Amino acid sequence: MKKKVLLIAPPHYFKLRLDYLSSNLGLGYIAAFLEKHGHEVRFIDALVEGMNTSEVVSTRLQKAKRIGLSYKDIIARIPRDTDFIGITAPFSGHDKIVRELTENIKNAYECIPIVVGGGLPSILRKTVFYESVDFLICGEGEIPMLSLVEGKPPEDIQGVIFRKDGIIMDNGQAEQIRDLDTIPFPARHLMNMDKYLYFSNRGRTKKRTTSIITSRGCPFDCTFCSVHSICGYRYRKRTPENLISEIKQLVDEYGVEHLLFDDDNMTLDSHRMIKFLDMLIDNNFGCTWEASSGVKVDTLNQLMLEKMKKSKVKKLCIAVESGDEKILKLMNKKVNLEKAVKTIEICHQLGISTEVFFITGFPGETDESFKCTLKYAQRLKRAGVGGFNFFPLRMDPNTRLYRECKEKGYLLHEYSEDILLPGEFRYIQTEDLTPTIIERRAQRAMAKLNLPVLIYYIKMILYKIIPSKVRNYLSTYLMNAD
Repeated sequence: MKKKVLLIAPPHYFKLRLDYLSSNLGLGYIAAFLEKHGHEVRFIDALVEGMNTSEVVSTRLQKAKRIGLSYKDIIARIPRDTDFIGITAPFSGHDKIVRELTENIKNAYECIPIVVGGGLPSILRKTVFYESVDFLICGEGEIPMLSLVEGKPPEDIQGVIFRKDGIIMDNGQAEQIRDLDTIPFPARHLMNMDKYLYFSNRGRTKKRTTSIITSRGCPFDCTFCSVHSICGYRYRKRTPENLISEIKQLVDEYGVEHLLFDDDNMTLDSHRMIKFLDMLIDNNFGCTWEASSGVKVDTLNQLMLEKMKKSKVKKLCIAVESGDEKILKLMNKKVNLEKAVKTIEICHQLGISTEVFFITGFPGETDESFKCTLKYAQRLKRAGVGGFNFFPLRMDPNTRLYRECKEKGYLLHEYSEDILLPGEFRYIQTEDLTPTIIERRAQRAMAKLNLPVLIYYIKMILYKIIPSKVRNYLSTYLMNAD
């Protein structure tokens, strides 16, 4: 029986202003999957539709701006004949928003089942099973959501958390789709693509830009990573032919000029990647592209990079994380630092821009190990790196690192919905690390590596000259400015 399903992308928290727009590929895939099986899908993107609406939100731990449609406006857009409501909660910072939103919806539409999926329930599971939510989906959402919509008993659906006789039942991780080519392309026809195309998940763009994913799952096991809670360890990939078909659709129907490949492991299968690049070159779509989520440097080689250049790659983001072998071992991060230098040199020779990711504040990091990382980063800069990102450590609760820090007493605060901006929150304090040290190391590295030397020293001098009260006042003023 045909059902009417409403999918909602909720508002987001930002520090000062709107920094990005998610392409909502997760909801797009679920919408397409439901449509393929004959159901009617409607879509509300509260962030896109309310991107000029904001409200300052304060908790005991953080202050942020919630940008997007108000809960009242979202409820006003819910059709009364809706059979199911699905809400995505992609990040742990969505906890407070999703709880408040579902409470408001349940008060207005008590009889409509509410399903919440995405990174938040996959990572935190029962912790975020609010009274206002009927079902949580943990892991990939296509199969569980379709099963719920079509009336399959929840106890028979893998990956669903539900209540039975007042008891919370947890059915583990969702069933994974082995053949990704069987999933239709994301239902972009339901979205306001004009707004997405000029404000991507990397910020404002001059070219018409959108995201695409070529694979799911990660066979590696970095201690800080939470991807396995969502996509698992099994690496699954789309065929080059399937990818080319989607790119053709994006170019022909939406005029896309630049592609962001958001995979965790786009280049893991070198044979598939080279075949895809050959097809991209042969089709000559005219659009440029970049790998934006952090390519594993060990999977790159001369032939692949040469073909990337011919296929109009603009930038490769490479996840190195640390320049100290001891810290890499603690992270369980498998990366060959010497190969990374040589790979950057090849990219520079070919004219491929590179950006390298590092993590600061990992437990075990000392002044000596940080200097080692900084020295290594400077070596990469000489090899031709165009930009650096030093991310202060953030941790999702369902990671090995979080559990280890909790056992060792490093956590300053355990996870709470009061953490609105996980990327801005400093979780740990050890004998060698404090939140202030972690923050200053990241700022120092970013300034030193991304700015000319003169500007770097001017910035550091101004930082010391301007009183902290003035800096705090300016921050507060910007926070409250609309």
